[in-house]
Amino acid sequence: MKILISNSEIEGLHPLKKCQPVRLNKFKLSLVVINYFYGQFQILLCLLTGMVFALIIKWKKTILYKLVWDKTDIQTASSIIVTTNEGEKHRLTLEYSQILGTFLFRYRGLTYIFTQKNFKTLEYDGQELERIQKQDVFGLCELVIPIIPIYEFLFDELTGGFYILQYLFCTFWLILGQPVGAIILISNSLMACFVNYIFLYFSRKKLQRQAQIHESYTLVSNGKLIEGNQLVPGDIIILKEGQTVNCDLKLLSGNILVNESSLTGEIVPVSKTHLDGNNQIFEGSKIIQANDNSAYVLRTGFSSLRGQYFRNALYPKQPDQAFFKSAFMLIILIGIVCLTAFLSCMNSFLDQNQSTLLIIIRFFDTFSFIIPPAMPIFYTTTLTVGIFYLKIFKDITGTNHHKLEKNINTICFDKTGTLTQLELKAIRFEGDKMCELIIASCHHLLNINNQLMGDQLDLEMFNLSGWKIDFNNQKYFRLFKEGEQDVIVNQINDFTSDRQMMSCQVKIGDKTFLFCKGSPEKLTQKSKQNLFGEYQQYTKQGYRVIGLAYKEGDFIEDNLIFAGVLLFENKLKSDTKSVINNLQQCKLQLRMITGDNPFTAKFCAQQLDMILDCPILDYQNDQYLWNESTISFQSLNESLVKTDQIIITGSLWALTQQIENNKVNDNLLQDQLIEKAIVFARMKPNQKKEIVQSLQNKGKQVMMVGDGANDCSAITQADVGVSFSTSDAANTSPFSSQSDSIQCVVEILTQSRATMYIIIEIFNYYFASTLIRFSGKIILGLQAQDIGDFQFIFLNFMQNIPYMIFMEFTYKLKDLNDCVPIYNMFRKQNILMIAQNVVISAIGLVIISEIIKSHDPTPIPTNYKDQMIFKGYLNTAILLSVAFYQISSGIVLNQSSPFKQPLYTNKTLVIFIILEFSFVILMMFNNKLFSGFLGFWNLEEIVNDFNGIQFGILMATFIISLLVQRLLMQLFEQGLQDNFNYLVIELHVLTNIKSLVFVIFLIDLLYQMKIL
Repeated sequence: MKILISNSEIEGLHPLKKCQPVRLNKFKLSLVVINYFYGQFQILLCLLTGMVFALIIKWKKTILYKLVWDKTDIQTASSIIVTTNEGEKHRLTLEYSQILGTFLFRYRGLTYIFTQKNFKTLEYDGQELERIQKQDVFGLCELVIPIIPIYEFLFDELTGGFYILQYLFCTFWLILGQPVGAIILISNSLMACFVNYIFLYFSRKKLQRQAQIHESYTLVSNGKLIEGNQLVPGDIIILKEGQTVNCDLKLLSGNILVNESSLTGEIVPVSKTHLDGNNQIFEGSKIIQANDNSAYVLRTGFSSLRGQYFRNALYPKQPDQAFFKSAFMLIILIGIVCLTAFLSCMNSFLDQNQSTLLIIIRFFDTFSFIIPPAMPIFYTTTLTVGIFYLKIFKDITGTNHHKLEKNINTICFDKTGTLTQLELKAIRFEGDKMCELIIASCHHLLNINNQLMGDQLDLEMFNLSGWKIDFNNQKYFRLFKEGEQDVIVNQINDFTSDRQMMSCQVKIGDKTFLFCKGSPEKLTQKSKQNLFGEYQQYTKQGYRVIGLAYKEGDFIEDNLIFAGVLLFENKLKSDTKSVINNLQQCKLQLRMITGDNPFTAKFCAQQLDMILDCPILDYQNDQYLWNESTISFQSLNESLVKTDQIIITGSLWALTQQIENNKVNDNLLQDQLIEKAIVFARMKPNQKKEIVQSLQNKGKQVMMVGDGANDCSAITQADVGVSFSTSDAANTSPFSSQSDSIQCVVEILTQSRATMYIIIEIFNYYFASTLIRFSGKIILGLQAQDIGDFQFIFLNFMQNIPYMIFMEFTYKLKDLNDCVPIYNMFRKQNILMIAQNVVISAIGLVIISEIIKSHDPTPIPTNYKDQMIFKGYLNTAILLSVAFYQISSGIVLNQSSPFKQPLYTNKTLVIFIILEFSFVILMMFNNKLFSGFLGFWNLEEIVNDFNGIQFGILMATFIISLLVQRLLMQLFEQGLQDNFNYLVIELHVLTNIKSLVFVIFLIDLLYQMKIL
């Protein structure tokens, strides 16, 4: 039976959907021969199938689950298969807890318990347990960051699909008597894996250092001092100044001041009170001021808020495989071409009386030209170089190189602290004379070391009032000003999100007042009169507006007198507008997601030219509002059809999430809103995440840019997340900039595009050079010749590999441009560019080979059995020609514009190309310096001064290929030949490369008819 899993907020971005209890099949259990890895049936099958079955079950675990495990009820199950919201399946051990009296399983740091009907996350709800029992159930109070052992990492990496192909190719090379190439390839693979493991190892070590908090606490129950990692939910501890808490707490007594910069990135101290609504202290907070306050342990380990951040870093989303899928389609196409060419030469091989075994070996050797075995190595290392460049040159730290793969087309920005400066400046207040008293009284400032400290808004507000403050011998504080009565603050009711306001009880002379500040809309609802409309103009001018209200006599937050508003100015960062304009010119879709007032957000968006004068949509008191005017649901939908841009509020967005509501059936409203909304105002943190997710559901690749903990969920949900602060939230985001400028967005995008196009060019070069080498082998094979072992090493490992390594270090362009990148290998542009280069090079090889054969008296063997000829005039000419064409292909296929620097800026690559060209040309002209080298490589001098003719043919075909390449690029840039879509299988694409197949058939036909 399938069991549903009740989701909880502590799951964060890794919720489970359902689970299936299973048990091992007894019949299959009897077949186990090695009870080591889980003691499961797959070991026998792995041995019997030469590890093929092991690879199948590794890549497709559902096959293993169906073969080995039987569905059952929870009472008889030994394991449980959980399904995530993304459809992934994991088998976990099912345990029975004698302490809790129920079944449980553990997944990614959290424990799930069975509650008769479903599973839910384990949270402490007052169970009467001994401390030792709690430690057994809840674990230690610490974040355990695992480091994968190197043998596990290598096994997982080296059993990937492309690495398996490498092993097959190396096997063929060994059979062909080419062990050096196999050794070099395997060595390169191992080296790349070790480099990747080193990056992973140090990143995990960094997370371990960040996660560790070493503190000691005193238990209220017995007065004992214990280590922080021994705390369990339900403990009551004493808080001391200077402590950094290592769990989520609930304050039970008094008031304390904490620094939450590790969570929010803001160094402003935050006041906490034992009153409901502001009594939670989160893990990572530092106690600045306390007086032996007691606190109750709520959550420990990965169930804490800070623990969720680290879970997101430990278990990121799986990288998208779209690029490899397109590359795989191109590989299939190349395979068809190569196999067709090989089969067309079968008659010639049979005429030479080649043995069946050798023909079979050569057939399988053809596969080494179809699938480039080093492709995953260069894919990973190029991404790593891109991350390295961002860190070295732009001071942007990247923790996940796969994020550079993303082809971002939509960018969401937080407002305050991201687009605007974090600092708010109090300008003035508008209203009656009570406003001055309210802004002087209604705050939670504290005196720390004779310095007034607290929230920046409170500081700005108090300084504007002109009053002075005295904390001596006061419960809270006393206010005084020359010529005015003293104001005594007796009680402070802190801000809560549901009230959207804070208040304080004051005494002035013999009168008592309740002073309030908060959301103008909320205070208006609680006021006797609606005067906020008079001050609405200020929000439309872009000011941050805080409402002020009061009442005399009692302290109930109702029937208030709306006194006025306090105006704050939140300026844009100096370069925000220029960066936003650049992103817009580059055809990127921009969104603003903020918790600010919709009018303030609208003004900011208009300053940045993100929107024109578009309507604000809201939902208040069960009514839809269009620019503050009531509108019916039907009229709302009709108006949306006619509108291109809108601004929506969090209350309207919340309504769209209530699918069961008849007013929003079929998600029609939500679809319209997500497509047309440019600004999302008054959004809560979970709503920011929902918006990013909705954009992704529309097929958009989303980047989220934010600066605080309220953006963390959205940052993690996004395809690429960017943060500015040095908080834990920022360290667990994919990219973190040490600068607070959004210019980092441009830097990440330009580096991402450059990196991906470098990968595309490396792959294009790899495919082209492989096909050119294959063309040379076919020509030699028709003459019973082949490329020797060291000749193969020269072409593959002394030319191709260094070229691709140096290619990785090409720099990105400085500026972003409006060209739309397409990370798709299987499209007309790539295929035609590779095909024209290969076809022209193959034609050059055919011409050279025919001229050589007309002057070479060596006859083709007619009784050829098991050995190829690795020496001769033709072998020398083809080898040097292939070497020339491989290097020239790197120049022809190097498409610098429009995402990376031109070829000549990569000085190391240019030097390598010059040296390779010089070496090949000098070898071609038989320089005496290379006479010993010629013999070592089984090369012979070209007959009859043919070297000049050969060089002329090579240069001519190189120039022709270069000109054709430039012509194709111009045609594609003008949009005349490529529709730039992502359809993978297109008939007209296949048609365009028929020319390559035709040329190969033509070559074979001419050889067979002896016309050439």
